[in-house]
Amino acid sequence: MRLARVTQPDGTTLNVVADALDWRTESRELMPFPEMSEPPVEPGLVLGLSRNLRDTDANLRIFARHPRTLVGAGHDVPVDPSLGRLIAEGEIAIILGADLYRANPEQARGAIRGWTLANDITALDKVTADGYSQEGKGTPTPLGPWIETKFEDASAEIEVLINGELRASGSMSRLRLSGARLVAWVSQSVHLKPGDVILSGSPGTAAAIEPGDRVMIRVPGLGELGNVVTTLGAVAPAA
Repeated sequence: MRLARVTQPDGTTLNVVADALDWRTESRELMPFPEMSEPPVEPGLVLGLSRNLRDTDANLRIFARHPRTLVGAGHDVPVDPSLGRLIAEGEIAIILGADLYRANPEQARGAIRGWTLANDITALDKVTADGYSQEGKGTPTPLGPWIETKFEDASAEIEVLINGELRASGSMSRLRLSGARLVAWVSQSVHLKPGDVILSGSPGTAAAIEPGDRVMIRVPGLGELGNVVTTLGAVAPAA
């Protein structure tokens, strides 16, 4: 099942569901899926993971993103020029569906509501010399286009396209932790709540971006997350 949130012409947000290819409103009315959608969840916490690659000996790190940084599929991504160099990082996000604290992987698996795509944009010049990335995460965070409730992320392939050109790709199998094991590990130090979001970390899926670029994150089974990078206060070019 797929779950999404879309904005209607009157400005109200509508929850929509797809059992197969057809999207329906909560009242079961058929509707086409729009080019622009809202982040599929309104989380209390958005947590990211750094140093999650198998070929590193560094300790895993959790960092937080403010939920207000979330941007839906198809929306512009305004960035402040003072942030300096930017990279897009294609990742898979896990959405929680239940309270979870100090859980084992089996308990964590039962608490997962679903998976979606994320672009964990990082301002490289704000990352400190020791790799601490919190200051580099004050950027918009595209998330969407929908939540897929049945998905296996352990070997999923992620692609990052810039202006239609493939710039980076990688397999989730390169990560030390994913899926239920990742959620269980995070729950050892964070009390997770329904709707919270955990970003997987990048399995080598980073690419330099700048204003004017159209960025697409693509994973079979999870769809495509596309956004145009703009300069803060400017208007994106027409598609």
